[in-house]
Formats: sequence, C-alpha cells, structure tokens
Amino acid sequence: MIQSTAKVSPDAKIGRNTVIEEYTIISSEVTIGDECKIHKNIFIDAGVSIGSRVKIQDGVMIPHGVSISDGVFMDLLLLLPMINTRVPLIKMEV
Repeated sequence: MIQSTAKVSPDAKIGRNTVIEEYTIISSEVTIGDECKIHKNIFIDAGVSIGSRVKIQDGVMIPHGVSISDGVFMDLLLLLPMINTRVPLIKMEV
C-alpha cells in the first residue's frame, strides 16, 4: 500500500505487502523487498536496495547506492555516512 502523499518513482520496484506511508520520497532505480514498512517523511535516494521485512522509522534519509539487508530496523538516530567521500564522516573504533 502506498499512501497518496508519497512520491514513488515509476521505475522503483516495490515488493509484495510493503507499506509506504505519507510524505515519503522514493527515487529512481530503488528496489524494496517484500513485507517492508517505510514510515512517513523518509527520503530514499537513487540506486538504493532494501531487502525484505525491513522497517524504517520516520525521518530517515538513505543516501545513493546504499544496500540494506533483510530484517533490518532503521531509526532516526542511525547515521549513514555518505559513501562517496574519501574521508569517512564517522570513525568507528572497536
């Protein structure tokens, strides 16, 4: 189900039983798997691939070319660094 205020590119591929809520923008060449829940006010840039059973909370922005595996939960507090930078925006130490 795609809400009437959502904007989905005609060439985006949306899986079965996936819900896309209000004011979400899905760009070209995006693939979203089955049984996903894409909440409101989300921006998904071109070339993004999202697996099945993924839940994305309000306000998340997913930059160009990101690939998300099956069963992932994404929250607004999650930061996705821009993948096309030479210097990482976030340095993680383990």
